[in-house]
Amino acid sequence: MPDVETTEAKRKRLLAEKEKRDDAEIEAAKLREIQELELDEKYSRELGPRGVAFDILKTSKGPIAVRLGEAVLYKRFRAKYVGEKEPTLEDIQAFVQPCVLYPERDIFLDLIDKHAMLGSAIANLLADLYVAKEKDTRGK
Repeated sequence: MPDVETTEAKRKRLLAEKEKRDDAEIEAAKLREIQELELDEKYSRELGPRGVAFDILKTSKGPIAVRLGEAVLYKRFRAKYVGEKEPTLEDIQAFVQPCVLYPERDIFLDLIDKHAMLGSAIANLLADLYVAKEKDTRGK
């Protein structure tokens, strides 16, 4: 007679498997946090304050560090989009890619290829750097 898993046994097995996946994700999140802290320390020392000279975008794939680009890079990007016209994903990538410090270029290109809106998130982060937006750090 085939081994038939009871409803309760199946529930317990699935909960145990989910707990293992959850534990693995918690560990991965801790490693991403460590990466972010190391990048923050490195680029604060090399470039200046976070939020002024560089910033870091937290993602489920790991942190992405960007530096403030040359003014001409932003001017060129903005000049194309007067009025209602929206930038293409390729245009956004061309704008953000020169500013990416971490991860390495090939890894970044793979990420942005798989997660198309990542470029927009980075462009928004860069926009804050370009306008020298002050971050609210009260209560942190």
